[in-house]
Amino acid sequence: MSCLISFVAVLPPDISKLTSLTQLWLIDLQLDTLPSDIGKLCHLEKLSVRSNRLLFLPVTFADLVSLQWLHLADNCITELPDSFGTLKHLAFLNLDSNRLTSIPECLGQLASLSSLSLRKNRIRKLPDQLVEAFTGLNKLDLRDTQIDSSPEQWKVVDSRYSH
Repeated sequence: MSCLISFVAVLPPDISKLTSLTQLWLIDLQLDTLPSDIGKLCHLEKLSVRSNRLLFLPVTFADLVSLQWLHLADNCITELPDSFGTLKHLAFLNLDSNRLTSIPECLGQLASLSSLSLRKNRIRKLPDQLVEAFTGLNKLDLRDTQIDSSPEQWKVVDSRYSH
């Protein structure tokens, strides 16, 4: 006889009371969602929620105004909220191994973004308007995507080599 037990991890609601928290690591906890009041962690600078089962991020995620480093790899995210573009201090973003089919336009609003990894997603196109917006990027990783690598699509120049 076999028995399958489904475990659904939920963050305690009181986590939003940790308003002085600067780092939070929620790795491999089988989380399906993040609490809607996660935006109350206004001093959070680093957040890792990799290797979970997230389908989406709550709209209040945009209230994490101090966030500089975000690791969301190995989830099931299909899109980001439009409000995600308000994370003005975000410099590192890893969205590897999710279910994105396009690069969210809101990423073009992230002026501080210097490292973006979108490996192993279902992305087919690198829109020209985003290439223009990504002028501050030092690292853009699109390996193992379905992007057409025609010359028009590859206008990203590594700023370390341009004069």
